[in-house]
Formats: sequence, C-alpha cells, structure tokens
Amino acid sequence: MFRVVAVRYKPSRVGMAIAAVGPELRRACHHLVETKAAPYAKAISPVSSRRHQHYVQSWKIEDGLDTRDRGIDAIRVRAMTRLLNTSRHATVVEVGARVKLHGETYEIPGHFVLQNTLQFLHATRDQT
Repeated sequence: MFRVVAVRYKPSRVGMAIAAVGPELRRACHHLVETKAAPYAKAISPVSSRRHQHYVQSWKIEDGLDTRDRGIDAIRVRAMTRLLNTSRHATVVEVGARVKLHGETYEIPGHFVLQNTLQFLHATRDQT
C-alpha cells in the first residue's frame, strides 16, 4: 500500500552560512531584543530612587556578528544582537559583590537581570 522512497539530502554549506548572517536573521534578532528582551530587562532592573535610574537607562542594543569557533562542522559566523548594560556598576548589579568598608564586610546581592531575561525569553519563545 505504501511506497517507501529514500531521499538523500546534502545541505548547502554556503547557503546556510549566507542565511546565518543574512539581513532577515539580523532584523529578527534585533526585533526580538528590542521588543521582548530590552523591555523585560528594564522592567526588572533595580532602581534605588526615582532620581537614581542610570542603571535602567543604560541598556543598549548592539548588532554584530558572532565569530566564536564552534568546531569543525559548525557555521563559523552568525548574526547576533546583544543586550548590554553600560553603567559602571552593571557587573555588581548583575552578580553581586563582597565589599570591605571600614573593616566590615558587606554582601551586595546580585539581581541577575540578564539571566532572568534569558529565562523569560526561553519561557515565551513559542508565543508570538
């Protein structure tokens, strides 16, 4: 009743490489960061007062190419969009710190804004 047909498929490495850096993928990456990731990160960013919001206002979107080596069979160059916080204390806000002041040690807890933003994106990736 059913006929089985075997098909061999050999992907075009050049075509996949072009698609990995193409304008459509770059626009899609930028759109995702601009419409979902950045607003969420800003919404969960800590603010110490109404006048002290430079951490929230320091979110920047940066487009580029990811050129990390991923092994022999991996595409070497890919489109990417980064969400960065450029405030001077962004690392302390993200991961926390241990500070010594006048002989006392204080723990500053991390807020893990980028980690929570990534988890949010993973949780909502199937929703359009």
